[in-house]
Amino acid sequence: MAPEYLCYRAIHGAMVADARTERSAARVPAEPDPNQDLAAELLGAIAAVRRSLHRRSGLSGMLRGLTGSQLELVRLLRRQPGLSVAGAAAELRLAPNTVSTLVHQLCQLGVVAREEDLADRRVTHLRLVAEASSLLAEHHDQRVLALAEAASRLSAKEREGLQRARVLMDRLACVLCEDRAPPGRPEPAGGRSARGAGR
Repeated sequence: MAPEYLCYRAIHGAMVADARTERSAARVPAEPDPNQDLAAELLGAIAAVRRSLHRRSGLSGMLRGLTGSQLELVRLLRRQPGLSVAGAAAELRLAPNTVSTLVHQLCQLGVVAREEDLADRRVTHLRLVAEASSLLAEHHDQRVLALAEAASRLSAKEREGLQRARVLMDRLACVLCEDRAPPGRPEPAGGRSARGAGR
């Protein structure tokens, strides 16, 4: 046989073999991803704890009905009063215009107050009003007591396991933050963007 014909047959045979291999691979079901199973179980456990704490220590007064994003900002301002919009955005890893929208909403609800910076009037500092701060402190204490009481029913070994899990959850949160969209990209805040909400 001519060398050209033999070469053609070799190439054709290799292509047919590759096609058969691809079809066989397509028929093989994908291996289940244990990481996805773990992620689903973690989300379920976290949600169950949050629901239980909410039933034991629900928000009251002006804090009742706040969205998750609003509450996240309110809790941040309790820990770090006087932040600017840009500072809060950096802490929460949100876009500044997203935090500006949240601030506008919370100011309308009377939960957050703006204060102008004495040195730079273009900068606005954010603080919780006294009533909101008091309600949030009470709510936080109730949640801590409820969780502490539940933890006291566990064995010492189980509480040690919770402590190790807490360290890992902190690490997981850091990894998730690293994977989030870069600052400046808008993220939903449950409302339309507000202009002039302060810097």
